[in-house]
Amino acid sequence: VDPAHFTVLFGGSLGEWYGPMLESLVLTALQKNPDLRFRIFGSLQTWSRDFDVFAKEHGIYLGSVPFEELNKNAEKSDLLLLPMGFHPETAHVEQTSFKTKFLDYLSFKKPILVWGPEYCSAVRVAREFDSAEIVTDPSPRACIEVINKLSFDCSRRKQLSNNAMKMYHDRFHPAKIHQVLLNQMSELISKRPQHVS
Repeated sequence: VDPAHFTVLFGGSLGEWYGPMLESLVLTALQKNPDLRFRIFGSLQTWSRDFDVFAKEHGIYLGSVPFEELNKNAEKSDLLLLPMGFHPETAHVEQTSFKTKFLDYLSFKKPILVWGPEYCSAVRVAREFDSAEIVTDPSPRACIEVINKLSFDCSRRKQLSNNAMKMYHDRFHPAKIHQVLLNQMSELISKRPQHVS
């Protein structure tokens, strides 16, 4: 990968805090490394009107697309970005919910960067498997520095992709999740009190 054409992809909801986080990241990148490319897919964007115009004009924001098309764009990208909210009011959501976007990203077989607080579920799981690069600093500048470093480190990107696939097969493969669900349902049924007639 030519670091001068390194492409970062985000695909998912742009509502709530995600829109402003991505806006700040892209604008910081323009100052720190204008060669970085961003491709953002999704809807419900909450970023500023000015940024919306700018992102559409420069091919950064490409709207909402079917999953198959997102997959094709991921194939042409070098890094998948998973932002998580840093504000105190988002803490409960980010601690307790595991983003399905992470699972979608695993299926794309590309290196992932999680940008979020230490306590969020995605950071904890990524750290357990070393399956994503992690940035726990809320500053967009800190995130861009890590992206720039990854753009020059092909072996680290390969390691992240390999570890992510191991995590997928060991913990999040659909067959494994289905079996866990079946086991828990069976356990619940077996604990149900028996009615004696």
